[in-house]
Amino acid sequence: MQSRLFASRRQIVASAGSALGTASSSAAATTATPMPAPAPLPDDGLSAEELRAIKVFQDSCDSVVFVTRAVASAPAWLGAPTSLFDQPGTAAGSGSGFVWDEHGHIVTNHHVVKGATELTVTTGSQEVLTASVVGIDADRDIAVLRVHTKTPLRALPLGSSGTLRVGQRTLAIGCPFGLDFTLTTGVVSGLGRDMLGRTGRPITGCIQTDAALNPGSSGGPLLDSSGRVIGVNTAIMTTSGSSAGVGMSIPVDAVRV
Repeated sequence: MQSRLFASRRQIVASAGSALGTASSSAAATTATPMPAPAPLPDDGLSAEELRAIKVFQDSCDSVVFVTRAVASAPAWLGAPTSLFDQPGTAAGSGSGFVWDEHGHIVTNHHVVKGATELTVTTGSQEVLTASVVGIDADRDIAVLRVHTKTPLRALPLGSSGTLRVGQRTLAIGCPFGLDFTLTTGVVSGLGRDMLGRTGRPITGCIQTDAALNPGSSGGPLLDSSGRVIGVNTAIMTTSGSSAGVGMSIPVDAVRV
């Protein structure tokens, strides 16, 4: 519409110049100066910020995994009748995780894998892999898994949580409510937050973000605008018991220790 508007303006200017020349033979010829064409909008009008978020998601998605935990339940004859969905070995929980290195190490939350008798991770290519726990820090709610693949998994680039500033853009990728590979965006809302961990001990130095986190987001990466991991999404601080609240992420520098 803008280009047609500019073309109409040039036609009006040219017509006005022609009329002036006819009215006075001594008048100097008028040359209309064309207005510059508007800059084309990239990719169907998407903003540069939108394009950057899309690129970060596309580059990172294959390095985020869906973690499924199965636990053993008591046989029905040892207690009250169990439902069809509470049989031994059935999936009892799920969360997210991300590839830490090319050796098959996956970082997630400890509460995502706690008590598991069987763990599987689903990659971005929908490959389902058996995982084992090779390290835990229950007080910081961190667990490290190991998977074995024929082709190495691509690790996410690591950033630094020590140089973060409030207001920086954040992107969270995870599997809330089992909806795999979901992206939410926000900003760093606060730094140096403390929250009570599941072991009863405080987790210090957490990153507060308003990127939406929900059950199942736990263990997924919190990324900066360049796609580097700056934290591990862990909890929602809420007074209502619902998913509405303040998102908290364990700083990536604490995972390195």
